[in-house]
Amino acid sequence: MRRSVRFLSGLTLALTAVSILLFVATLYTWSAMFQVRDIAQKMEEIGAFEKRVNNRLDLFNNGIQSQIDKTNSGIANIHVQLSKSVSDTRDALADINAAATQLSRRVNANSTGSLGEDSSNQPALRQVRRSVSGRSQTTSDAEMPVDAGQTGFRRLIEPNGSVRYEMVR
Repeated sequence: MRRSVRFLSGLTLALTAVSILLFVATLYTWSAMFQVRDIAQKMEEIGAFEKRVNNRLDLFNNGIQSQIDKTNSGIANIHVQLSKSVSDTRDALADINAAATQLSRRVNANSTGSLGEDSSNQPALRQVRRSVSGRSQTTSDAEMPVDAGQTGFRRLIEPNGSVRYEMVR
């Protein structure tokens, strides 16, 4: 009997120890299960956060791209305006050079007094744009009036390039 009491007491102690061990293991498993749930929930939140970040980055990239497009179109517009301005400046310079050439011819013709000199080596006459207050027109050198000092004469340029003056009646 003593032997069976000892056996049953030992068995009871062993079962108690195993029960306590299983209880502790169950507690650790339960806490681990809650931690896994928390981690899974945080992973879902991270996924939603990642989607928000991606959406904002896409929005930011679209905004930057539209600003780059606006800047490129602005640069293209400035380039077109600059090209037009350069072209207008070249045209104005050509008009100024033509007017200066015609003016120097008139001054030379008036100062030398030679009205019938040969002008075959001179450049061909061009249309000159002139502006007078109240009107703006384009005339050739042949149609332009003589200086104010010679109001009674009109200057005529012949097709061969010679210049002659006739009295205005």
